[in-house]
Amino acid sequence: MPLRVTVLYCGACGYKPKYERLRAELEKRFPGALEMRGQGTQEVTGWFEVTVGSRLVHSKKNGDGFVDTDAKLQRIMAAIQAALP
Repeated sequence: MPLRVTVLYCGACGYKPKYERLRAELEKRFPGALEMRGQGTQEVTGWFEVTVGSRLVHSKKNGDGFVDTDAKLQRIMAAIQAALP
């Protein structure tokens, strides 16, 4: 069964392309292993929250910013790797 990775992002802020880039990168690195779900908010929230399984692993609202560095991407990938069977 694929591992669910959910990204809650600010749809009103235009963050969908950022989600799409992250989704494409993770699906490339973990082919067939992930169930990616993106949900954009209709109101302005500034959110870009990444949850692996049931664990929040990246939170823009808590100070992580966007997934815009290799270190941030590596942290998310490590959480995915740890959650995979």
